[in-house]
Amino acid sequence: AEPEPQESFVSQPAAAPASPKNDVRSRVVWFVFDEMDYKLSFENRPPEVDMPEFDRFLQQSLTATQAVSPSNATLESMASLLSGRQVEEAKPYSKTELILYFSDGQQSGLSETPTVFSAVKNMGGRSAVAGWYHSYCRVIGKDLSDCHWEGFDLANDFHSQSFSQSLVRDLYIFSLSIPGGYRIVKLIKGHWTLKAFTEYNERYVKRHENLIEASKRMVPNPELDLVLIHLPIPHYPNFYNRTKQDYSGGSGYVDNLIFTDLVFGGLRRDMEAAGLWDDSVVIVSADHPWRLEIFTDRDRELAEQGKDPRVPFIVKLKNQTGPVKYEKPFNTLVTHDLILALMKGEISTPGELEKWLDLRAGNK
Repeated sequence: AEPEPQESFVSQPAAAPASPKNDVRSRVVWFVFDEMDYKLSFENRPPEVDMPEFDRFLQQSLTATQAVSPSNATLESMASLLSGRQVEEAKPYSKTELILYFSDGQQSGLSETPTVFSAVKNMGGRSAVAGWYHSYCRVIGKDLSDCHWEGFDLANDFHSQSFSQSLVRDLYIFSLSIPGGYRIVKLIKGHWTLKAFTEYNERYVKRHENLIEASKRMVPNPELDLVLIHLPIPHYPNFYNRTKQDYSGGSGYVDNLIFTDLVFGGLRRDMEAAGLWDDSVVIVSADHPWRLEIFTDRDRELAEQGKDPRVPFIVKLKNQTGPVKYEKPFNTLVTHDLILALMKGEISTPGELEKWLDLRAGNK
């Protein structure tokens, strides 16, 4: 029988060595914050949200104001970003394979599909991933020098929960799927299920902490040429409390935005301490925008503004010191090709980056 799924999976070093010829000219650190919304993060930020680390980052980066993601779902969006090809549907096939159905009618397993990591490996570079949801280490670990993966609780915790905990989890999911369900959850939390909900949050927080620990190992490592950090924030569950500055739960999406800023700032300082911030290209984006999940009254107020399809797409080049705004629309599907162009040294100035986006995004 197959072993039970692991709650986390760490793999290092790579299964096969990189090519002896190193054609890498730039180091890239790529942050994907799950469900980070451009409008609420930057254009129409709620008054209670303070994001000083991102504001500082914007002052030395190119910021795209009209970027959209390949998909509104993590499964398809991340597969598209990794492969550089539009994935219309992705279906888990086994613990070590994800079947991709591309927009051109072709299909293949992710493990067999060329990705940005296999391309970097062929260049003689070394890559690492700290990510959630996708089982990165199982599927594409052969192309990575370091990898840490954390699964999504609601899908992968069956083996670690008791029968009563599973019932509570199912009630939680059902409650949040109906209008006003977040109020039911608030009532439930105050009665007999408080312990089970607390245990759920503790498991989620532990997985987040595992990812941060792995990220802190990877981003300041000069031996790594490409690092992907795919974190489960500001996506729900909304476990961060901005007032108490702890994991007791807060006002919903707005608190998680603040927490995302804190995490990003901490990882930046790790790179600065290692002397790698200025000399690295840093890309910040999201797999999809906020999908208007409503878990608090504040979430409902923000949702009344309507859904916005845009995601952040911010690029700091090596030794960049000033801000640039890119106002033309494009799909972040171009990230795969952009990373390779950056690593090959084909783009080194904001002007070259703008021209590259114009050509690849079909803008004139």
